[in-house]
Amino acid sequence: MQEELRDLGQETGCRIAESLFYPVRTSRDRETALYRIFHEALINVRRHAQATEVRVALQGDHAAVRLEVADNGTGFDVLQALGRKRVGGLMTMQRRAALAGGCYFIESAPGQGTTVKVDMPLAVH
Repeated sequence: MQEELRDLGQETGCRIAESLFYPVRTSRDRETALYRIFHEALINVRRHAQATEVRVALQGDHAAVRLEVADNGTGFDVLQALGRKRVGGLMTMQRRAALAGGCYFIESAPGQGTTVKVDMPLAVH
């Protein structure tokens, strides 16, 4: 994640703020899902956001992990985007989170940036 964030900063000139605290490992499937959601969120920043700042937080404990990727870019109307046929990345992130037992949230508005959040339990009960 740190390498991708460094690359994003170099490619786009964005300021990068990261807080990565994940002391407890979860299953490989969940870690892969989190990483792929993170990666897709950065793809969206590159393609659409026109952001000058990106913040990434990965926080975990013995029960759950939360990934948050936020930018100060152009933002968009989430409901309108989901109503269109071409929302592949948004739907892919949501499916990945659900398949790994997690919850996916996206907050955005035109001119207000975008925040993607994923909450995932470390074990499915």
